[in-house]
Amino acid sequence: MKATTIESHNKRINFLVNHISQNIDEEYSVAELADMVAMSQFHFHRVFKGIVGEPVKNYIRGLRLERAAKDLQTTDKQIKVIQEESQYGSAEAFSRAFKIRYGVSPTEYRNKISWTQIATDSVL
Repeated sequence: MKATTIESHNKRINFLVNHISQNIDEEYSVAELADMVAMSQFHFHRVFKGIVGEPVKNYIRGLRLERAAKDLQTTDKQIKVIQEESQYGSAEAFSRAFKIRYGVSPTEYRNKISWTQIATDSVL
């Protein structure tokens, strides 16, 4: 592949990654995302995965789970609210995905973080 083609793909995918990060709550179809970077859906799938390392839908889910983990650490939002904001249709699906990514359930994650923070704060 030509260097100019690689550079063009990188620019377009980086633009899209930034756009998705800034608009994480939006629902996107693969067709819409491919159109944003002027690629066919098939080509977009291959290029995105090649540059980012995972399919675009997995990437978006991962960003939402990262935000959920941060919310569990820094807010007192109910887990149900965080699950809905992460666009998971059920608590079970959210918990399953969260546990796969972080190794613990959302509740365990929140409690583990809280105990770690309490222990750290008491040492200081």
